[in-house]
Amino acid sequence: MTKVLFVEGRADLRTMIQDALAEVGYDVEAISAEPAGVAACASSQPDLIIYDRDGLAPDSVDAVDSLIGRLTRDGRDPVIALSDDAEDAVNAVRCALCLPAPLDIDALIVAAAGLLNGELTGSHGTLH
Repeated sequence: MTKVLFVEGRADLRTMIQDALAEVGYDVEAISAEPAGVAACASSQPDLIIYDRDGLAPDSVDAVDSLIGRLTRDGRDPVIALSDDAEDAVNAVRCALCLPAPLDIDALIVAAAGLLNGELTGSHGTLH
């Protein structure tokens, strides 16, 4: 089963997105964007990371960027950022896509599938 790590500051959004991704077959680990939540997933080996860059606690940004750097392999950037500032998010870390707010869950599911299936590899752009 494909493992997705979802990092979000708001518990209600974590639950909503975790449920939506699980419904289409992903094994989702949803964690808090606080430093303790990020630290708890240090040994995680997800196939895809989805995170809300705007929802990160200031002291979590470096930890999440480090985790993403560790998990990026073979030129593949298994990361989708959620952000109001798509250019900042794409330039901040090696993410393949940035989805703008407000979040469209269907678009997130399509983007995740495309990235995991190799259809959106290395695009480093935004999906509207």
